[in-house]
Amino acid sequence: DVKDSFYGPSILEIRKGNKNEEDKGVPPMSSALSPDGSKAYFTGYHYGNFRATATEGLTYNGAWSTFHLVNELDLASGKVSRFKGQPEINKAGKDNDSFNVPLCVFVDEKNRVYVADHLNDRVQIFDATGNFLKSIPAIRPTYVTVLNKSKEIVIGSSGVEVTVEQN
Repeated sequence: DVKDSFYGPSILEIRKGNKNEEDKGVPPMSSALSPDGSKAYFTGYHYGNFRATATEGLTYNGAWSTFHLVNELDLASGKVSRFKGQPEINKAGKDNDSFNVPLCVFVDEKNRVYVADHLNDRVQIFDATGNFLKSIPAIRPTYVTVLNKSKEIVIGSSGVEVTVEQN
């Protein structure tokens, strides 16, 4: 069972429990705060094993793991819960309640939660209680935001492509 915290799922869960190692948790790559400041959302819990050598520098050893989820932190109580996605390591999905490498989370002024679902080629939009509202197709989205003045949804992609859609 994955231990959720502010820092995300446990690294020891990923590494299958090396008891001599400090349990630091996997920090999120992306966070967003609700407009009223009551909730914070976190995603991008990805972990890879890297090693440094004198001749090769920093190298990746191929052991990559992801928690395909968005966590929600209630700032009043300090309680962390899963907002959407699967709590099991490396369990991706394609349905509207699942993700495949979520990289970015954003919350607009109406408390709608946007998730850049990278390998599913879409941005998912949910209301504040987690109900699915809409999916926007996007090739390998890495970033999503909503412009304050125009309310346009801006989606950044791996290939420098930017998609703008009216909200």
